[in-house]
Amino acid sequence: MNPRLNNLFDFSDEAWYAACIAAVANLLLADHAIAVVYILGIFTSVALFFLGSGAYSVDARLFGLRVTVVPPRKGRNLRKEPFPMPLNKETRTFGMPWESQYGYVQAVKVDDTIYVSGQLSHDDEGNMVGAAPLDDNGNIQDHSNMEIQMRQTYANAKKILAEFGATLDNVVEEVVYVTDMDQAFAAAGPVRKEAYGSQIPQVASTILVTPRLALPTQLIEIKFVAKVPH
Repeated sequence: MNPRLNNLFDFSDEAWYAACIAAVANLLLADHAIAVVYILGIFTSVALFFLGSGAYSVDARLFGLRVTVVPPRKGRNLRKEPFPMPLNKETRTFGMPWESQYGYVQAVKVDDTIYVSGQLSHDDEGNMVGAAPLDDNGNIQDHSNMEIQMRQTYANAKKILAEFGATLDNVVEEVVYVTDMDQAFAAAGPVRKEAYGSQIPQVASTILVTPRLALPTQLIEIKFVAKVPH
């Protein structure tokens, strides 16, 4: 076997370029048989490239010569992969000071889904509606304003959903965080039924109790997931 053909078609490195040069040189030197073998290897390598193959080798016998096309080495596989498309996010905020302090937006819409951050009972100026009274240590003294805060929280949720042309009817899931379960459970029935306009709101709901929320006078926070026509 011609020694020039040994390990000829290892196209995972500079040998690919050497094969191209060798094919041209052999054509010019009228060594057509060897040139054909080189060209066969080049075409095979190109075919494997476009097929994205990194797991195949090809053996060919031409003029009594055995030629092996070696696949690309690991790490050089040029298999075509789907190009990752960036998410098309549409966001909304209220312009509250804690949005920039913490670093978030009030809602994000991706495709047909709206993800609403935890809503609380602030007004348009950022004042807490029904703020809980605090003791000298900054702890909540009582939770009797739970219903007031819950109503304002649902009102804010409606406002942010309206930015996307949605309503509470589009909500499929909510998670309610409260500082007192008894006060919250007593208020949740009438307030939620009024907010959703139904005696049995068609929404998956979870309620959790926590000793403290983001703001000292805050008694409730509700996050939502809503679906809209795509």
